[in-house]
Amino acid sequence: MGWTMVISYQGRGWVVGAITAGCLLMADLLTYLHYRDPSYFEQHGWPKLAGFWTAALMVQIFVRSNEGDETLDRAKPTASREPSKPHRDVLFGISIAYWPLLLLALGVAYYYLP
Repeated sequence: MGWTMVISYQGRGWVVGAITAGCLLMADLLTYLHYRDPSYFEQHGWPKLAGFWTAALMVQIFVRSNEGDETLDRAKPTASREPSKPHRDVLFGISIAYWPLLLLALGVAYYYLP
């Protein structure tokens, strides 16, 4: 019997996961290419810190760009605008607005983990 992994997201919340996974994979690849040691990423905390913090920056940019889209939608006249339903972008039940801070904290936590 196998196991199933479920990633809970709503709206564009999946982008946070994709950015984070991409940044961590890039950090792993770059440390491997520089040190030529396949276990360097696993044995040291700073590459994970750099990957999480880079992801936090990219997610913050993504969140800010989404805020701009919403203000443009509100600026349209109400007669030409369709009724809008509340749209929340979440990953694992957490709004994407909070993910940059969470990623910064995860980076610090993984830096100090053995």
